[in-house]
Amino acid sequence: MTIRTMSVAVCTLFVFLLVPASPAQAATHVEIAVDQLNIRSTPGTDNPIIGTLAKGMRLSILAQQKDWTKVKLANGQEGWVHSKYTD
Repeated sequence: MTIRTMSVAVCTLFVFLLVPASPAQAATHVEIAVDQLNIRSTPGTDNPIIGTLAKGMRLSILAQQKDWTKVKLANGQEGWVHSKYTD
């Protein structure tokens, strides 16, 4: 292998290492970060509580609206949690 061929190979390798494999994607899940978190029917603290979630629960994200995230529970139920209390 010539020095020129080796240089091209090394440069090509660096380019592949510097370029990310895929563009950044939005999060698909959240995890509850507090001991207990209310899940509500619609976003807002004045809206009805439909359940309570435990720390560490991982939920699918369906939508986001300001400081609120719409999630789907394992049983298929959907509701809103305040994003401040999720990771």
